Formats: sequence, structure tokens, C-alpha cells
Amino acid sequence: MKSILEQSYPTLVEHARNVQGVVSRLPQYPIAPAQKHSLLSLIPRTLSNPIEKKESPPDETDLRFRHMRWAWFALAFGGVACYVVQLYMHTVIIGVDAKAQEHEVDRDGETVGVDEKGSDGESVQDGSE
Repeated sequence: MKSILEQSYPTLVEHARNVQGVVSRLPQYPIAPAQKHSLLSLIPRTLSNPIEKKESPPDETDLRFRHMRWAWFALAFGGVACYVVQLYMHTVIIGVDAKAQEHEVDRDGETVGVDEKGSDGESVQDGSE
């Protein structure tokens, strides 16, 4: 494998050797000691030990992005609100009216009481026709 790389990719091999030489000359970086784990380690450092920052006035691009972010949140909230309103408008509650159950309309368009129907399903004439 070494001979194939040296013959086919001599510049790549030279670059890898240069990087290895530079890295070998660097001093060893200190390794941090192992930390003790506790429940306090779950709290972010910024909340448990606040660092005072000097707030510089935001520049024009920061203000623009803040405004765009708030506009996006407003549009998202408005879209959800419109969706909920549309969903509420399409929800139909079907109820049965008690008077509609008592009366039915016959073929001529006259309202006939349900209790006036005969046993065979035909309406009983009251003689006024």
C-alpha cells in the first residue's frame, strides 16, 4: 500500500509527511483533569456563575435580523391562529331538533305529524283536502 501511494500520489505523501513533521514539533498540550460529576455539573456555567458583559449597541445588521426574527414569529403565530380558526369553522356539530323529529313533510309539502301516520307508513287524511 505504501509503494502504491508513493508512486501514484507523491504530492499527497509529501503533504502528509509535512503535516506530521509540524505536529511532532508542537509542544504537548495540557490534558484537563477528570471532572467530578454531580447534579451541579448539569447546570450551565452561565446560569450558575454569570459573567458580566459589556453590552455594545447592536449594529444595523443585528437589528435587521432581530426584526426579521420577530416578524417570522409573528407570521408563524398568525398562521397557526388562522389554521385554528379555519379548523373551528369547519367543525360541524350535528344536533337533532326535537320539533323536526315530531313532524315530517309529505309529498305535497304539507307538514304531517308523526303520530298521525298509519301503521303502513301512509299519512292519514284529515278531510281538509
